[in-house]
Amino acid sequence: MNWTLWRPALLFVVALAIAVVAVLGVRGTTTETPPREFDKGMWVQPKAKEQSTSRVFADGRVDRMPPAGTIAWGRDAQLPDAKFAINLPEAYAAERMPVTFDRALLERGEVIFDRYCMLCHGTTGDGKGVTTQFGMNQPPALFDERLLAMRDGEIFQIITEGKNTMGPLGGRIRPKDRWAAVAWVRALQAAHTGTIDDVPADERPELETLDEEAN
Repeated sequence: MNWTLWRPALLFVVALAIAVVAVLGVRGTTTETPPREFDKGMWVQPKAKEQSTSRVFADGRVDRMPPAGTIAWGRDAQLPDAKFAINLPEAYAAERMPVTFDRALLERGEVIFDRYCMLCHGTTGDGKGVTTQFGMNQPPALFDERLLAMRDGEIFQIITEGKNTMGPLGGRIRPKDRWAAVAWVRALQAAHTGTIDDVPADERPELETLDEEAN
């Protein structure tokens, strides 16, 4: 045997064995000394804790007021909506919506409906939204007799908590916008079930003109 040739290999094996024993020997032990980090990368980042100071903002505070219209993540839709000055059980029992029914509410309701409801319920509320073309169940038409007989509060509750395959939207739509959506649902129902007799007499000629132009 040529000891000169085997010596480096033997030293390597001994060093490797010592390293393995050293590593395995400390498994399960605890220490208060933080590990050395030669390249921290993004593991360690500067952060600000609540109620502390910060040089980022002019007032020197870390805590910021949330943007207008945001809803706290994780809020239980079943609990009273105290942060938004609305009591859900009372809202659910409402025969009529407790907000002013005007053009501004309807326009906002159309925006909310198009954003959250139209995909399933369809533009006119007939239940033939685009999702039905991809195998999803068709929801009932909003002008179904059962839905026409619902209180405003019942529709508000369905929007808040969801029903059947419809998920809850209470955590995504603030209460006033939910009432706006209810208002637009009522408008779609009226558009489907209404007659010329429902139109004020002084506005009927304009409506009849529009109907003739459409035909």
